[in-house]
Amino acid sequence: MIAIACRYPLIVAVVAVPAANAQTPASFTCPVTLPNHIDAPGAWKHYAADGHGSWFENGLWISIPTDGVLRIGPAQQVTQKDSKYFGWGSEKLILLRGEGVRGMVEITGQRLDQPSDKAAFNDTKVDHFYGETGFVPIALMIPGAGCWQFTATVGDASATWVLYVRFLGAGTPEPQ
Repeated sequence: MIAIACRYPLIVAVVAVPAANAQTPASFTCPVTLPNHIDAPGAWKHYAADGHGSWFENGLWISIPTDGVLRIGPAQQVTQKDSKYFGWGSEKLILLRGEGVRGMVEITGQRLDQPSDKAAFNDTKVDHFYGETGFVPIALMIPGAGCWQFTATVGDASATWVLYVRFLGAGTPEPQ
């Protein structure tokens, strides 16, 4: 089991979750980020619904799971063996660029619980339909289950958060 500690100055929780695989040390604690619920302007609450809350940092609001665990269901898992992303998961998160924040969204992710030669990222083709300001859905591509730190960068603004990613169901095996 791996413990999950929540990153938020006033809330600390530890949740036990199964180890992603044998390479993850049993004593590892994933410092997941919980929503800080700083309200965004407009209809943001609509986008941060369904088990998600808002994480605000440096002019960016991101919808993240309220318990710090991102669950990737079988329908979001890449099962086509000829795909270069076979075994990966894809999940939609919502990002809102605040006043004065302008640019395309770039998200990178690195695994914290074990070494990985693969990095998570966002599919930037989605951004081009939404422009350089305001709301944009993020198509986040994640190479496997485990503890992941993500950083969204838009111009000079950036926000960082940590989620424990779980692949649910009988989907594809995790890439090694």
